[in-house]
Amino acid sequence: VITIHKGRIEETLPAALKDESIYFNFVFCDCDLYEPTKVALDLCQDRLMLGGCIGFDEWGDPDWPGET
Repeated sequence: VITIHKGRIEETLPAALKDESIYFNFVFCDCDLYEPTKVALDLCQDRLMLGGCIGFDEWGDPDWPGET
C-alpha cells in the first residue's frame, strides 16, 4: 500500500508513523537535505523488515551532500 502525505517530512512522517504496526520492506529517500534525511532514517530504520532496503536518490552526489 502506498500512501502520500503532503508536507515537510519532519512534520508528516512522525505523525504518519504513530501507528506502531507500520513496517517497511523498502524505503526510498529523495530528501536532498540533511534534516529530512536524518528524520527519515531515524524513524524508518528500526521499522525496516529483515532483508529490507533503504535507497537514496542523491547518495554520494557532491551537489546534494545533505543526503550523503
